[in-house]
This record gives sequence, C-alpha cells and structure tokens, in this order.
Amino acid sequence: MSGENRQPSDATRASRALGGLKAAMNMSPEERAERGRRGAEVTNAKKAAKRAAQGLPPTKKRPPQPSAAALAPWLEEVDRRWPDREWSSPEARRRQAILLLRMATAEAVAQAMRNGHEAGK
Repeated sequence: MSGENRQPSDATRASRALGGLKAAMNMSPEERAERGRRGAEVTNAKKAAKRAAQGLPPTKKRPPQPSAAALAPWLEEVDRRWPDREWSSPEARRRQAILLLRMATAEAVAQAMRNGHEAGK
C-alpha cells in the first residue's frame, strides 16, 4: 500500500493544527496574512484543477472594487437620493454607491453600443 492513499490519524491532525497555531503565534500580522494568501492560492488552484478535470469552466472572478476617488461622487449621489435614510452600516451605503456606479457604467456602455450601431447603418 502506498503512502499517498493513507489518511492521517486524528492525533496527527491535532498535532499539525497545534503546530500551525504555534507557528502563527510567532509571526507578525503581515506574515500571517501572506501565509493565508499563499494557502488560499494553493486551495484555489486545487479547486480549479478539480473543476477542469470534471470538464467545468473556471469560476468567475469578482469584479475589482472601485477606488475611493471613483466612488466619492456616487456616495454623494446616494446621500442626495436618500437624504433621510439611516444606513445599517457604512458598508451598506458604500454597496449602494457601487450599485449606482455599475448601473451608470452599464447604461453608458449600452448607449455607446446603440450609437455605434446607428452610425453603422
């Protein structure tokens, strides 16, 4: 029997978990974040390989978040449209501004496509 197919015992898993916690205690927050990023990259690569082996397309990446400068006018628009609304959190107000920004972008793209289509007639 090869060693690749053997599952670690519960005691082995527990000792590995404790070793990981001890290592994390000795790291700076930046080092822990980097280790977490690397671990997530490995996990995502394994999931992507598994999806590819099953003939499935890769998962979609989330769109990048807009910068604070790009979002500032949309936060003002949120405040203008809903002046009396009490937001459950600052993040809820920010999400609404992102939705407005994305809707305006989609409308601008659709209008540009309509104009291009009409110009081609």
